[in-house]
Amino acid sequence: MATLFVISTQPRSGKTAFCASLGSRFLSEGLKVGYVKPVATEARAVEGWTVDEDVVFMKDTLDLAQTWDVLSPVTLTEQQMELILQGKGDSLQERLKAAINVAEKGRDVLILEGAGAPWVGSMVGLSARRVAEPARR
Repeated sequence: MATLFVISTQPRSGKTAFCASLGSRFLSEGLKVGYVKPVATEARAVEGWTVDEDVVFMKDTLDLAQTWDVLSPVTLTEQQMELILQGKGDSLQERLKAAINVAEKGRDVLILEGAGAPWVGSMVGLSARRVAEPARR
């Protein structure tokens, strides 16, 4: 199984469009494709979950069956940041690792879409470099 991690040095640079294009191409070639946006910062409520707009788009585009907590395991909302700063949050690294394990099962390719910039999530130990670690195994 191959894992691709698409990142950029700036937000709104086309990462989601690129991921959608790659995923659609792989699907057309008969490959089984998974997708995860490990760290999200812009989100809205969807079916009881706080989900990034990009994830909603990718779930529809690639016809993904995974649950929202797998597709978007960490959303850094104001409330989530408060919990982390108070030491009350669960292990975000473990949550991410569990989501990747589920998303990659039975897939030929797993696409990870980075947050707005490589340093987003650094404050909670989830910079792009740290996010790439569970995927490297």
